[in-house]
Amino acid sequence: MGTTKPTGVVQEVLALAREHSLWSPGDRIVVAVSGGTDSVALLHILHEISVIHMPLQLVCAHVHHGFRPENRMRRLKSTQYCPKAQASI
Repeated sequence: MGTTKPTGVVQEVLALAREHSLWSPGDRIVVAVSGGTDSVALLHILHEISVIHMPLQLVCAHVHHGFRPENRMRRLKSTQYCPKAQASI
């Protein structure tokens, strides 16, 4: 872990996490995922951090906020992506 230098958004997230003491190695983080691009991107960033930079346990919690009619498809997308990111559902 930590042998690859983070770049871009991952670097920014790591810097903010350090600055605000958001997590420690081995922490369990619940990631609320609606299936939209922003929550899936957050899960992807945290997955990269947990695999390459700092061991974290990710838990994917699907959130169905009911704002849009396409939410059923987003739920399916979320439940398919979470295992790929090695996150518990």
